[in-house]
Amino acid sequence: MLDDSFLLNSPIEFAITGPFKGRDRVLARSKDVGMDLIGLAAQTRDPEISYTAKQNQSLMLLLFFGSPPLNAIPSIPFDDVIPDADSRRSVFCFAWKGYASQASITKINKLLNLHLPEIYLAIKNKNINELEWALAPIIYQCTQANEKRLRYRRLILIAGAIYLGFGVVVGITSMFSAFLKQGFN
Repeated sequence: MLDDSFLLNSPIEFAITGPFKGRDRVLARSKDVGMDLIGLAAQTRDPEISYTAKQNQSLMLLLFFGSPPLNAIPSIPFDDVIPDADSRRSVFCFAWKGYASQASITKINKLLNLHLPEIYLAIKNKNINELEWALAPIIYQCTQANEKRLRYRRLILIAGAIYLGFGVVVGITSMFSAFLKQGFN
C-alpha cells in the first residue's frame, strides 16, 4: 500500500507529499485531487515558507472572479517513512485548494506540525483509520478557513448590491424631482 498513496474522502482537495524510500512521493490525497495541486506540493520544500499559488493576485479579484487558490505548507523536517532507505530528514508538504487568510495558513501549518508524528506513524503502519483521525483537524481548519472567506465574499457582494441599489434609487429620485420642477415652471 505504501507505494500507492492513501485515497481519502474529503470536503477539500488535498495532497500530502513526503519522503518514502529516499524520494518524495504523494503519501495521501483526496480522491479528486488535481495534478496542479500535487505539483505545488512537490515543489514546496522550504520549511520556513508557506505558499499560495495565486499570492500575487488581488484578494478582491480572487473572491469575485478566480477559482480557489492552491496553498501549500511544508512541515518541520522529519524522518523518511522507511528510515532504512534514507537516514536524512526531509519535509512533508500539505497542499490544499481553497481560500485562506495568512492567519489561517499559519494555524494550519501549526496543526500539521502538531499532528505530523501521528500522520507519519499512520502512513508507516498502513493504517487508514489513524491517518483519517490525524488529518481530520487539519482538513477541518482548511474547510473553516475557506468558508470564512466565502462568507466574506457573500457579504461584499450583498453590500455592493445594496450600495448600487441605493445609488439607483437616489438617481431616479433626483431625475424625477428635476422632471417635476421643470414640469411646473
